[in-house]
Amino acid sequence: RAGGVLTQRARAMRIHANLPKNLSQEMYRTAAYILNRTPTEALGWKTPYEPLVAHMRPIGCRAYVYNRDLRAANKLESRTLIGYLVGYQGTNIFRIWLPTKDTV
Repeated sequence: RAGGVLTQRARAMRIHANLPKNLSQEMYRTAAYILNRTPTEALGWKTPYEPLVAHMRPIGCRAYVYNRDLRAANKLESRTLIGYLVGYQGTNIFRIWLPTKDTV
């Protein structure tokens, strides 16, 4: 049952965010992360893990990643890469997919 719930949530998040199919593993990880922070009736409307959720943002939202490969010679060059949020790793680390590099 839990595997089916994760599959449904992962599929819904991927489709809603218009993300490619090769990010399915990230969507499963994110679905489990969110499911563990969702209240359930079986637990008296409590969560399995009492977290802070203020850091959570919509999956697929645009994110800007600092570009460490930037040369100092061009001061007017953009210092960020545009990516999309695909998941979380703790409360202060976001997993960002960079389409130009096809990496997370």
